[in-house]
Amino acid sequence: SQRQADREMQQPASVRGLFYSGWKKWAVAAVMAGLVFFGGRSLFYNSAVTTEPENEIVAKRGTKSRLLLPDGTQVWLNSDSRIIYTNFFNDTLREVRLEGEAYFDVVKDPARPFIVHTSGIKVRVLGTAFNIKSYPQDPTIEATLVRGLIEVEKNNQPQSSRIMLKPNEKLV
Repeated sequence: SQRQADREMQQPASVRGLFYSGWKKWAVAAVMAGLVFFGGRSLFYNSAVTTEPENEIVAKRGTKSRLLLPDGTQVWLNSDSRIIYTNFFNDTLREVRLEGEAYFDVVKDPARPFIVHTSGIKVRVLGTAFNIKSYPQDPTIEATLVRGLIEVEKNNQPQSSRIMLKPNEKLV
């Protein structure tokens, strides 16, 4: 009978030990899950907030579009063309992507060069007016300078193939 009483006293102690030991493991697991959830959520939220939303303007076949970029630059898109840009140009660059043909009248800002990316060339300007023709189905790309100065660089040969255009010059 003493043995039976000892067993009963030992059982609750061992059950209590299991309960407390299991509780600690669950608590640690819950804390870890919370950290993973909130840490991942915070990381995703911060990256979503810092990613600049893109705008895409399309001039459908047979139409032309005129738009004003956030810095005041005017762009005229020709038929069957598209331009992609962000609402916020950063402190050092103003960049757009072009597919098709567009005429640009860029607001001068020496501290923030304006760059147009196409499938085959990159055009860098400070303030000028120029036209770029870069349709995917055409074998050639053209850059024509109206006023100012632009630097044209081939995408597949950066640095070695920079060409400066002066007013009324055209590069094909």
